[in-house]
Amino acid sequence: EVARTFYDTALIAKPESAEALSAIAIIDILVGKNNEAASYAKAASQAAPGYAPGQFVKAMVDSVMESDLKSRAEAIRKNAPGGNLTADDRKRIQQMNAESNSYGKSSVEAMNLAMKLDKTNLSGRKIPTSQEAFSYFVRHNRLPLLVLPK
Repeated sequence: EVARTFYDTALIAKPESAEALSAIAIIDILVGKNNEAASYAKAASQAAPGYAPGQFVKAMVDSVMESDLKSRAEAIRKNAPGGNLTADDRKRIQQMNAESNSYGKSSVEAMNLAMKLDKTNLSGRKIPTSQEAFSYFVRHNRLPLLVLPK
């Protein structure tokens, strides 16, 4: 909560802050707000396409979204009464699979760009987990200095 409030405040001061947008994407993924995380990660990558931590975070978030959509589509299949899918079920599964594939492609593109932007630290790496993205973000991000009030 405190971290999220800090970065929300940073966005008020600088709405195009790729650092704040990326941080919120990580926070949202960690608390299970995947759709919100995807929006923030996309905004971060658009705000600063040359910002490696933002692209790395986007790769992670898009990968999570891809997996989540695949899992939800599979759950529909498994929960179909008698294994019989309705036309609506088939349509939802098809939409989820298409969206999942789009996120998968976007994840690979963001990861490739992140590796290109930070060859030293990311070359040859795979798409990160949320913890790996968080660790990289903390180590390689431009975090603001906070001074306690007197």
